[in-house]
Amino acid sequence: MRDDTVITEINLRLKMFREEIYFKLTFVMILYMRLFSEAHAVSNICTKCICNEGEIYCGFLKLTSVPNETIPINVQILNLNGNNITNIAERAFENLSSLEILSLNNNQIKEITERTLRNLTNLKELDLQDNAIRSIEERTFHGHTKLEQLEMKTNKISNIKKGNFQNHTRLSHLDLSHNNITDFEEGTFEKFYRLWKFDFSKWFVYRNCCEETISRKTSSIKLLSYDVGIKEFLHLVHQQNCSCSTA
Repeated sequence: MRDDTVITEINLRLKMFREEIYFKLTFVMILYMRLFSEAHAVSNICTKCICNEGEIYCGFLKLTSVPNETIPINVQILNLNGNNITNIAERAFENLSSLEILSLNNNQIKEITERTLRNLTNLKELDLQDNAIRSIEERTFHGHTKLEQLEMKTNKISNIKKGNFQNHTRLSHLDLSHNNITDFEEGTFEKFYRLWKFDFSKWFVYRNCCEETISRKTSSIKLLSYDVGIKEFLHLVHQQNCSCSTA
């Protein structure tokens, strides 16, 4: 009788042990599935784009906006070239402080604001060429002191303000060619100590001006090695029948 009682108790404990193990395994499985789901959501952009060790390529996918999928915060290179992006949401690049290279060329972007880029504090290269940008807000690139290369050729920019490029002492390459620029404030390009390539060819100058005025406005960079140079720019100015009378 006593043996039967012992056997019954052992079986009961074994049953409780199995139930406990089952419960724990179930909990672990649920936790695993949740973590897997979250990890899949984080990397979901890679089902649409090509991802490879800190680099994401989303070019020529007919995108109309920056992908809504979460972009990994450790991405260093993001390529969105050749899409149909017209506007960029303020939080599109939120938490991407590790991003160093951002390519948005060959889209239909109409404006870039300070709010759009404010979180990209480590940005070194920004490519915005072949878009429809009409103006640059004075503080658009404010705080991007690590910027080394800025491509803005073939847009519709008409004016450049002195504050557009303040404190960009690391900038070595600036391309503003093929725009509709009619004027730029004196001192705009001061303190560009590392600038070695500055292309402002094919500006469409429709206002009256003269060589003395242009030379004075660009005096801070006239000794640098241009991709095109001031002489070609002055030649374009003279082709527009510029005069010193209103300069």
